[in-house]
Amino acid sequence: MSDKKTRHFLFLLILATLAIVVPGCVTKYPTVTVQVKVTNITPDEIAEIKNTDAAADDFKKLYVMIRIDESKRMKERHITVPNLVYQVDHYDRIRSASAGSFEQNNVGQEDFAVSEHYVIFDARGLDERAIREMVQGSFAHAGWTTPDGKKSEDKISIENLLLIE
Repeated sequence: MSDKKTRHFLFLLILATLAIVVPGCVTKYPTVTVQVKVTNITPDEIAEIKNTDAAADDFKKLYVMIRIDESKRMKERHITVPNLVYQVDHYDRIRSASAGSFEQNNVGQEDFAVSEHYVIFDARGLDERAIREMVQGSFAHAGWTTPDGKKSEDKISIENLLLIE
């Protein structure tokens, strides 16, 4: 090969190598999705509540879901949600009737982590302002550590994101 063709070939080889290697070196940062809402309960949820003479309309469901996506390459990731039962029961009286949670966080195996928490509570006598006061000052956290050791954490205001349906 001539000297000019050799340089041209080496240049193309370097460009092809960079096109393959560089995108793999760029750290893609995770995205956080948050859902915080108060809804009416379903017939199935009213069936969960035992020993009550109250109607379904007397109850509400506070639901918090936090999801971290695009995070498979992270060394660590975590989601913490405040104790919703504590928030509800320490407003004015014991109001919680049922609660539950679900978490999935298989670091390095899946591209997401999710944490869902809910509490069904007696909402008699509570207006929208009172429900917001129940969660006032409550924060959830979603964080991760990148492959190169950089830590990142989002502080999530439950009160500010609360949607009452």
